[in-house]
Amino acid sequence: MATSLTLSKKQRTGIGLVVLSFVIWGCIAILPFIDIPYKVQIGVGMYATSYLVFFIGSYLAGKELMTQLKARFFKKKSPALDQEIKE
Repeated sequence: MATSLTLSKKQRTGIGLVVLSFVIWGCIAILPFIDIPYKVQIGVGMYATSYLVFFIGSYLAGKELMTQLKARFFKKKSPALDQEIKE
């Protein structure tokens, strides 16, 4: 059963920024293999930029949409969480 989810332009932009933040964060891993000066400074800049882009994207996507995305992609199964749900 597939549900149709209509997203506003603001929400689509937010999701795009969240995805972009993960791409930026992942690109940090290739820095040691590139022959460029100031690798550490570039890495720190990319790290800070990825988090900034993530939080801006989360804000644009909205609380409801981010809750849905977290539930879909970051499913945690821990006994402590089950205890809280049952109580």
